[in-house]
Amino acid sequence: MSYLDPQTSGGGASVSSIWRFNTAITASDPGAKLFKFDNATLADVTNVYISSESSNKGDLNTILGILNPGDQIYVQQAADADRAVLLQVSSAPVDNTGWWTIPVTVIGSATIMQSNAECAVLMVFGGSDPGHTHDELVAGSTQATRFDELSAEVLETVQFTQGITAFAGGGQTNATLLGSSYNLVETVTTLGDSLKLPEVFDAGTIVRVKMLFGGPNPANIFPFEGDNLGQGVDQPIQLEVHKSLVFIGLTANSVWNTLYAENELGATFVLATQPAGPSVPDAAATATTPTLIPSRNDPNTGIGHAGDDRLSLIAGGVAGLQLRESTGGVLQLPASDLSVEAFAGGGQGSATVMANSFNLITVCATPGDSVRLTTSHDPSSIITIKNLTANACDVFPASSQNLGLGVDTAHSLAAGAVIQFISTVASDQWEEMFEVL
Repeated sequence: MSYLDPQTSGGGASVSSIWRFNTAITASDPGAKLFKFDNATLADVTNVYISSESSNKGDLNTILGILNPGDQIYVQQAADADRAVLLQVSSAPVDNTGWWTIPVTVIGSATIMQSNAECAVLMVFGGSDPGHTHDELVAGSTQATRFDELSAEVLETVQFTQGITAFAGGGQTNATLLGSSYNLVETVTTLGDSLKLPEVFDAGTIVRVKMLFGGPNPANIFPFEGDNLGQGVDQPIQLEVHKSLVFIGLTANSVWNTLYAENELGATFVLATQPAGPSVPDAAATATTPTLIPSRNDPNTGIGHAGDDRLSLIAGGVAGLQLRESTGGVLQLPASDLSVEAFAGGGQGSATVMANSFNLITVCATPGDSVRLTTSHDPSSIITIKNLTANACDVFPASSQNLGLGVDTAHSLAAGAVIQFISTVASDQWEEMFEVL
């Protein structure tokens, strides 16, 4: 099934949102933020059962309740245009309290969606009378035609392209050329991969570019060589995730103007235009999943939520520090267990690695059992170690590194002692700051 943007057929307002697909076909509640059909074969679907709540826009009871016969619903699995269906509402939806039944007829269908897959659902209001119009949607085609069934008159023909991949490496010269009136971008592998508008043919020419589940990376859209998008000749404009840009040619062979932009608020609520700017993804924050991200190029580093009144500072997907409210104040807490069990038998190769800034040796069964410092650190990194056991423990550097006693040589940390090391400019050298026995 080729992609058809239903907004091109019949006109009117539209609303898009995201639900996950339930493969069951019974006429019952599909579950929160889920939808399902009454038939496992898309071409035979006659009812859609859909939760009142979507994944990204919350309660949509009002929107679902104003669907009328003739309105259209386009459903597509994220990043897979071959799993899609175009439906037309055949009679008034039924409110079942918490979920709706929407009677439909199938206009065009392809492969059914996968279980629990995230899907975009686009509802277009103000469609024509379903008894007098028909949309011809042919698999493999790049053209959709709407015609009147009574007169056979062609009402509208739209050129579109689906499955567009932005040119890897970016730049204007080799950018993927957008050659249709409607262009669906599905793959942007790296930030700044590029697309290019066609040359401005005539004043009033309109080109729409839509990023639907293109991944986390914005793309750069360039004008055709010598043209202008309002940013200067040959300068790009950025197409953000889950956003559409509509361009109109102002004068032949020179200037495109951004007619309007649509933000569909899919997987990302806020995304900075600067390549290293922040983002706020639409996800559940956890102790290791940040939702306040300083640099969108580093999506697993930022601030998360470790529980009520507790923030988590996350680096590389690893919780490093937590802040917790405590009777009107704030305590700093380690994000992970600081206890370390020394490797029985000792030696550097199998020694227990200490990955935290503060480490408590709680088990050292035999004198000479061993721990060692992490290999990953920056200059001026500080590691503190306390031996809580009754036996001396060998503290090794990482392989080929030095604690000040020689390369790969251990420091014997006495029972009950505390020692602190700081790394020097040379990444393989640590200096002892102090030791308390």
